[in-house]
Amino acid sequence: MINGQSLEKEVLKHIPLYVTLLDKELNVVWGNNVAKDIHQVQVNNKCYHGFNRDEEQCTFCPVVRSLASGKRESSFIEVFDPDEELDKVYEVIAVPVLNEEDQVTGIYEMRKDVSSQLKGPDTGKIKKTKEEIFSSEHLLDIVSIELKGHLDQAIKMHKKMHMRDLSQEDKIGLAGMKTSLSKIDNVLSNITTMRNINKGAMKHNKKKSDLKKLMTDILQTYENKIDLNGNNFDYKYDSNIPSKLILDPTKFSLVISNLLDFATAHTSNRSIYLITALKDSNDDQVTVSVKLDDVGSITIHDEVKKDINNYLKQNLTLSVIKYLVKLQGGEMKVRPQSGYGVNIELTFTFKRPFASNKLPFLSKILSARVKETKPNPLFESKQRKKVLVAEDDPISRITIEQILSKDYDVILAKNGKVAVDKYFECSPDIVIMDIMMPVMNGFDAFDEIHHNCIKRVPIIACTSKVIRSEKEYLTSYGFDDYIAKPVNLTTLKALIKKHIG
Repeated sequence: MINGQSLEKEVLKHIPLYVTLLDKELNVVWGNNVAKDIHQVQVNNKCYHGFNRDEEQCTFCPVVRSLASGKRESSFIEVFDPDEELDKVYEVIAVPVLNEEDQVTGIYEMRKDVSSQLKGPDTGKIKKTKEEIFSSEHLLDIVSIELKGHLDQAIKMHKKMHMRDLSQEDKIGLAGMKTSLSKIDNVLSNITTMRNINKGAMKHNKKKSDLKKLMTDILQTYENKIDLNGNNFDYKYDSNIPSKLILDPTKFSLVISNLLDFATAHTSNRSIYLITALKDSNDDQVTVSVKLDDVGSITIHDEVKKDINNYLKQNLTLSVIKYLVKLQGGEMKVRPQSGYGVNIELTFTFKRPFASNKLPFLSKILSARVKETKPNPLFESKQRKKVLVAEDDPISRITIEQILSKDYDVILAKNGKVAVDKYFECSPDIVIMDIMMPVMNGFDAFDEIHHNCIKRVPIIACTSKVIRSEKEYLTSYGFDDYIAKPVNLTTLKALIKKHIG
C-alpha cells in the first residue's frame, strides 16, 4: 500500500506537463518524467537553472510569490532560446504545499509551453507578438495588486507612526506622507474602476435613489480627510431637489468621491465648499449641479488656462470624473479661477420616478384602495434586512436559506462572480462569503466588491479551517469576521446580529 504522497507522485508521472516539487530554498527535490526528460540534472539544482540560469526573473516568478503568499499563483515566464526564432514562453502555475499548521513547506511548480500560441496553425508565421501575450491587461492586474498590497502596508505603518510622540518637524513630514499615500490610493482606485468598467465588471445599474442620503453618506466618509493639507470643509445641499431620483448610485458615488479626492489632495490651507443645487426641473426630469469653487493650485490654474484639454488628459482623477459623468449623460466643466485655482462644475440630468398622479385614472383607483384598506398594527413591521450568501454547495445554500429566511431576506449565489453581480444588483446589508468557490473564489469576489464600493457592507468569510494563523490572515485581508465550516447556524445568526442587528 502506498501513502498519499507516493500516490500523488505516481499520478504526476503520467501527466504530460512539466511538474517539479521545490523546497523553500527553491531546490528541486522531485520532478516528473517530463521534467526529467527535458532537464536530466534538474533535480537537486535551483529551479531557475531550467530557465535563464540566473535569478533575474525571480522577482516576477509565481513560485516566489506563492512562497510569500501561501496561495496559488500563476503567470507567464519568457525564456531565451538561441535555437528558436522566438523565445520560449511558459505558463507557470505554483501551488503551495502546506503542513497541518498551514505553513508552507514547499511548492509544486507546473510549466506549460505556450510558445506555439505565437504561431499560426499551418503557416508557421507569427500570429501574436510577445507583447500581446504579456498584454497590458495582464500587467495592470499584477501591478495594481502588488502596488495595492504595498500601499496598504504603508498606510498601516503611517497609522502606527501617527500614534507616537513626534517632533514638530516629524509631524510635518508625516502630514506630507499622508497626502502622498492618499494620492497613490486614489490613483490605484481609479485604475481599478476604469478597468472594471472596460471589462464589463461594473454594470450600469439605475434605480430609484435618495440623492441627499447618498451625498451625506459620501461626505461622512471624508471626515478623516477634511484636514488634509490644512483644509477645512463644508457643503450645502439644495432642499428643493426632489428626495427620490432615478440614477446609478455606484457611478455617482465614484464621481463625488473623486471630486473630493482631487480637491483635498491639490488644495492647501483653504476652505473647500461643495454646493449641490437644483438647476432645472419638470414633471419628467431634474437637472442638478455639483460645484466646487477655487480648488487646486496656481500651477493647476496656469495649466488649465493654457490648455485645458491637455491638462485633463494628464490628470487621471479628472479624466475618470469626466468619463463617469459622460456615462451618466452629464457634463463636466473646469474653468480657471481668477488668480488662484479652478472651478469645477458637474451637471447631471436625472429622471423622476414614476408617479401615479401622472395617470388620473390610476391615481383614483389607488386612492380608493388606500381608503378601503385599514392599517393593522399587528402586521406592521420594519423592512427586513438582506443577507447575501455566496456558497457553491447546494445543500449548504438551502440549509442556510431555510434558517435565515425566518428573519431576513436571503439572496443566494453559487460562486464568487454571481455574488459580485448580486451585491451590486440587490444591495444586501451583509455578505456571507465562502472562500473556496468555482469561477471566482471568495478573495477575488471580496476584492471586486471592496474596490468598487465607496462604503461596503460587512463581509463574513466562511472557510473549512479557521485556525489562529488563518483568522489573522482573513482579518488582515479585510474581512469583517469569519465562521468555520460546517456552519453552526446559531453562531451564524449571532454573527449577523452582531454586525447588522
